[in-house]
Amino acid sequence: MSRRWFVYLSVLCSAASSARAESPALSLSRVIELARTGAPGAMIARARAVEVRAGLVGARRIATRNPVLEADVGPRWSDGRSTDLQTSVSFPLDLGGRRDKRVAVVEAAIEWEQLEARSAERTAIGTAVTAYYLALHADRRLALAEERVRLADAAEVTARQRMRAGDIAEFEVNLARGEVARAKSGVVAARGEQARARAQLAGVLGISSTPVAGDLADRTLIDGTATTTARLELRVLAQEVEVARAESSAARAERWPSLDLRLSYEHERDADIVLGGISVALPVFDRGQGDQARAEARVKRAEVELAARSAIAIAEVDSARQTYAAMIATVQILEQEAVPLSIENETAASASYRAGKIDLGALLVIRREALETRREHLDRLLDAALAAVDLWIARGAPTTPDPSSKPQETP
Repeated sequence: MSRRWFVYLSVLCSAASSARAESPALSLSRVIELARTGAPGAMIARARAVEVRAGLVGARRIATRNPVLEADVGPRWSDGRSTDLQTSVSFPLDLGGRRDKRVAVVEAAIEWEQLEARSAERTAIGTAVTAYYLALHADRRLALAEERVRLADAAEVTARQRMRAGDIAEFEVNLARGEVARAKSGVVAARGEQARARAQLAGVLGISSTPVAGDLADRTLIDGTATTTARLELRVLAQEVEVARAESSAARAERWPSLDLRLSYEHERDADIVLGGISVALPVFDRGQGDQARAEARVKRAEVELAARSAIAIAEVDSARQTYAAMIATVQILEQEAVPLSIENETAASASYRAGKIDLGALLVIRREALETRREHLDRLLDAALAAVDLWIARGAPTTPDPSSKPQETP
């Protein structure tokens, strides 16, 4: 490969790296938008709804069978020889409103799939928001790990100064160096967790890995969100009941006989004969009883599931609200008491070590406790954020705008 190609590839790689570096960070609102429009699960569900809509083409046919044209021709031998001709055409008719009931089944299925698509969007948004908070948490954990490195470096500098002054032995410097190594190892591990969290978010959204922006303590997600009177998953189950009922009605229509109108023409010797008639298929053995039994069983199963899910939905909201309140209380205790005290202790211990009042071992114990308290605070912030997402979902949000109706909300 020539040098010119090496230069060209280098320029391309540099451009790609610059594009990645300049890619905007994802905010919470942007994550929700991308999940609603571009998440793979939501796109597949919408495509499935379009596929079901295509069934209207077949359901709207005048009849399920095509007209039949028959013709017979042959010679006749009697006193003389002649050629006889017999032709007939039959036109099938669907009785019992079969066509309308077929259309009703497909239309009910279309509404069901549309609700399923909206439910898939809702699930995708909930999964994406969860992944977003996990990515924010990974960023905060990385920042805390990097701060540990800065504190460890400062402690090592102080240890070397005190050793030169003859205040401490060399083993204490080695102890400081070991703390620096552990802190740097923690940064590498935190970067790996950050990369994994961003990759998970990118996989949910169907995009390339991108940094995130936002506050792990932000609770505006659920502010102003009211519980809808008809949660989306309950509407999906209610529509499945309607689909099953439409299928049962279509199956009952099979009790009607199948009717064919027939017109025939015959030519025998010098006579032309035109006949009209009907053909009736009597529903003696197959009356659609199998399809009707399955449809009625589906109706009962869907009704039972709808009743059970309706009862569970109320309990889910109460449980999610209590869990969220408990997580918020936990965060507040840490923020108001534990975190300030740990930071105060760490600051005082650092000053005492620089003044030679305590040894490095005592400083590291106090510092590790302070860092562990802050890590616990980050973990509780994540728990509260995930509890907020659960409450958000349990309340019936996020919802996709419904052009046909607007759900009422209660405070």
